[in-house]
Amino acid sequence: MKLTCQQCGNSFEIPQAEIVKLVSENKPIPQLCPACRGIHEEPKPAAPKPKGGLQFKTPFGGDDDTFDPSTIQSEERHFKRPSQKVATIVAAIVAVLVMVAFVTVFSRTSNKAHHFENREALLASFEQNGMAMGFDDADVYEKYASDLINNKAAVKKKSKETGQTIYYLEEENQVVLVYKGYIVSYFIPEEGKDYLDTVH
Repeated sequence: MKLTCQQCGNSFEIPQAEIVKLVSENKPIPQLCPACRGIHEEPKPAAPKPKGGLQFKTPFGGDDDTFDPSTIQSEERHFKRPSQKVATIVAAIVAVLVMVAFVTVFSRTSNKAHHFENREALLASFEQNGMAMGFDDADVYEKYASDLINNKAAVKKKSKETGQTIYYLEEENQVVLVYKGYIVSYFIPEEGKDYLDTVH
């Protein structure tokens, strides 16, 4: 099929098969000759090349993405490790908390309340020794005996013969006898400090 170029006026020919193909594809029949079409056709822009780095396919399909290792370095600059000063402060706080807990437990243990095995044993010792020591109440008598046991200044000695543990407070010249965790007696020894020498 012969046509006349709308640009230069020259005649040009398009094969019948090409015309059929253009019509079937709903494309317009060229109105310019091949020479003029070459002048007016705009070149297709080339695909941009990545500026560097590695290319990889995304797991979700689509175009290639570019991986730039420099982005990791830039991200690392924003991440700062805790300073040594902060770590030292945290360690000091933990140490203080542990020490406070230890002191609390120790103080509770060292200030444990000690008692006579039963009420009858308390009253018997109170009548025998407590009244002579100036106590008017058996419970107060028992508490003073417990305080003497917890007093760090008290001398502690274990009797191999009786199995009793003797606590002697020299400044008050007082003795508390303990057996199997219970107070047995609380009194003032006539021998004073020499009382400990009689314990075997």
